[in-house]
Amino acid sequence: PTEAEIITSRAEIRKIYENGRGSVRMRAVWKKEDGAVVISALPHQVSGARVLEQIAAQMRNKKLPMVDDLRDESDHENPTRLVIVPRSNRVDMDQVMNHLFATTDLEKSYRINLNMIGLDGRPAVKNLLEILSEWLVFRRDTVRRRLNYRLEKVLKRLHILEGLLVAFLNIDEVIEIIRNEDEPKPALMSRFGLTETQAEAILELKLRHLAKLEEMKIRGEQ
Repeated sequence: PTEAEIITSRAEIRKIYENGRGSVRMRAVWKKEDGAVVISALPHQVSGARVLEQIAAQMRNKKLPMVDDLRDESDHENPTRLVIVPRSNRVDMDQVMNHLFATTDLEKSYRINLNMIGLDGRPAVKNLLEILSEWLVFRRDTVRRRLNYRLEKVLKRLHILEGLLVAFLNIDEVIEIIRNEDEPKPALMSRFGLTETQAEAILELKLRHLAKLEEMKIRGEQ
């Protein structure tokens, strides 16, 4: 989540992927600039203010006599820019930074525990391959259910349109049945071989709408 450097070895990271447990170490990114140290990225969830407090405390306790000043030059263009100014250009800043990595949050370790609720609904520590495999199964099932739902809606609509087309092609007889029959639904089903769903769709249309049914519109929607 940050631009800090991950210093954990590839072998250790591989073990984390294989076992689902382990730890990762992150280290701040820094460079030398005009004789000073400029820190441009911090480990995850480490604030610049906290780091400056830790360094300042060591300066007050005379543990960093080689450091003269600290500045926070962070701004919109440089979200992280912490400046450490040495007392002289003879100070070995690599040595200073190694000390700060060991004694401040400029270097931090993070525990990793890939504990998750699996497809069986139970929590368990899983390795990376298991997580990806279960996610793919979940994703495939989710997409399949969504597409099946859409397909079912389309098929239902096509079924209704087939009934409306029958009604259009026999519009006069359909209107007569609706007007004269006490129970028009079974009459429509019997006369035209319609299903109950199709007959109900026809009966839900008002007569004036039924009379205005357009064959091309129905066929176009099909």
